[in-house]
Amino acid sequence: MPTAVDLEQALSLWRSEATQDVREALLADYAERYQEIQARIARLREYPPSFDAEDLDAVLARVESAKRIRRQLIEANDLDVLVATLRTFLFSDAPLSERFALTVPRVRYAGPVVLSELFGWVHADQWPIPTRGTRLYVTAGDRSAPSSDLAEVARRVEPVREAYSQQGRLLADVPLHVELAAFFDWLAETYPLTPTTVRAVRELGPPYRAAQPVTTFPDRPLARPSEAELRRAEAAIRQVLALPPDTVRRAVAHLLAGRHLILTGAPGTGKSHLATLLAAEVFGYYPMLVTATAEWSAFDVVGGLVPTTDREGHLRYEVRPGCVHEAIAQNWVLAGGHVRLDAEGRPLRRTVETEGRRWNGVWLVIDELNRADVDKAFGPLFTALETGALRVPDLEGHSRLVPIPRDFRIIATFNTRDRHFLFTLSDALKRRFAFLELTPPTHDQEEEEQATLVRRALAALAEQGLPASEAVVRAALGALYPVVSFVRALVPLGTAPVLAALRYVGAAHALSPQMDVNVLAGEAFRADIMPLLESADPWALTFISDVLSGRPERVFDRLRAPGAGYATDEGLWAGVARLARWLERAAQRQGDESARETARAWQAWAERWEAAPTAPDAGDLLEFDRLLEAARRDLVPLLPARDWLK
Repeated sequence: MPTAVDLEQALSLWRSEATQDVREALLADYAERYQEIQARIARLREYPPSFDAEDLDAVLARVESAKRIRRQLIEANDLDVLVATLRTFLFSDAPLSERFALTVPRVRYAGPVVLSELFGWVHADQWPIPTRGTRLYVTAGDRSAPSSDLAEVARRVEPVREAYSQQGRLLADVPLHVELAAFFDWLAETYPLTPTTVRAVRELGPPYRAAQPVTTFPDRPLARPSEAELRRAEAAIRQVLALPPDTVRRAVAHLLAGRHLILTGAPGTGKSHLATLLAAEVFGYYPMLVTATAEWSAFDVVGGLVPTTDREGHLRYEVRPGCVHEAIAQNWVLAGGHVRLDAEGRPLRRTVETEGRRWNGVWLVIDELNRADVDKAFGPLFTALETGALRVPDLEGHSRLVPIPRDFRIIATFNTRDRHFLFTLSDALKRRFAFLELTPPTHDQEEEEQATLVRRALAALAEQGLPASEAVVRAALGALYPVVSFVRALVPLGTAPVLAALRYVGAAHALSPQMDVNVLAGEAFRADIMPLLESADPWALTFISDVLSGRPERVFDRLRAPGAGYATDEGLWAGVARLARWLERAAQRQGDESARETARAWQAWAERWEAAPTAPDAGDLLEFDRLLEAARRDLVPLLPARDWLK
């Protein structure tokens, strides 16, 4: 820590004319940040609080340590729970240590560093603001200083506060600690305030920063989460994804059993999002995300030698690791490219510090796996997954084995809708991965999905700095959701495109508040949802087009002549059967028993022709005409007719 003489010199320099422009800019910025945070937090102090997602986003955007993770923080927490938790944390009379202990486990993505800085901004009249500059000052010269312990930070800042107060204030309209935060920020840029570097013994390799210690431990199997931990993780995942029942439990069981995992499903079902959340939220591993392409080869997966030049222009070669090699290597304690062993000869693992959080290690998440020619790209990996060691090249033109950690997993996603241009998976890969299908939310999950959509749409709009009107989002969802439910009866459709449509409506309405929400919903459907349906069966697109062009009766009129090619189309009748089940549920919600009976009759007819497609006889045609008239009378009114595609 700087001496008293150093501090006196720093304070004098801070006040000198040589740094006047810098000083004034910093002070103005800190004063503005303080005023905005206080204005937003005032809404949190109210009872009941009027603090919403827009306020939360504005506050987090001003809290230095929360800027990069504010989207995750907003989306991963239920706003009602978060507001209540923050009120207790910021304004209760409980001891500070107790408040931190209760709050940290309840707020996802906001650890002690974020919470302590937020507390400082809110209570700047009493407590220092532990921004980056403050933490660097506290830890400079003393690696044991806990920069996230607010009480300890306050104790170490106290001499600076006293010295600064004696020389007089520069900002009279904000608390002293706001001015001190600006001073520490400048001090960190002007003086070499860095955490003490400690030189380890030779056997442990080069120097390391004690301020961010790496925890090492022997290689071990994947740890099983407790029942309470699994429940908490699943609840957090369900805050952002509407998943089929037991999806998280089944995925966790596969991973604990030592399997790598492939999540399959239609676009927008949350495969990529779930893959990262399984790694991060359930098991605590950093998800390293890559996207497969048709050009992938073993070089992209394992790595290889690449030519490069040094500063003098001389040609040399270096090993460039592929995505699997890179992910695996980040889990080990390395020396000279080789895995270090402990005193008992066991490979040494390490934790990973990134994005303001300490992780148990790194997992690899491969998005759109089946876009790659898997046999060509993953050939060397097949053996590695069996033997537990990956063979990688070295600079001598040979190769060496890098062990695969026992708790390392690969989670990949597989888009089942784009089969017409995607490579198929080989049996060799299928033997090494477990498969788990994600389906669009069912009718039993409609309320859960709609609540998730509203919450995430509001958070996404707030992140973009747009006025997030819940009334507008709910009105748009009311217009879109019946159509989405109908489309799902014919074509698999996930939650993501619906979220994109709601975000468009919110942004468009913020731009032009006079616009009709129903008109904007139609624009959103054409832009964000309709393109995903282009690979559907032609008859399904025809049905959707009829309904969304305001002519729902044509859905059944097109089936009037089942002898003209339709009768033997198994796919068509399978779709009609699904549509009939959807219509039955719609009739049940409206309490229309006549329509329910008609829907059941249509389902029976469709299942009959799906099971045994043959040319109809005269009796079949008479029965069909009777069903058609009943459908026009009872079922057409249940279809969500719109004029969005005219």
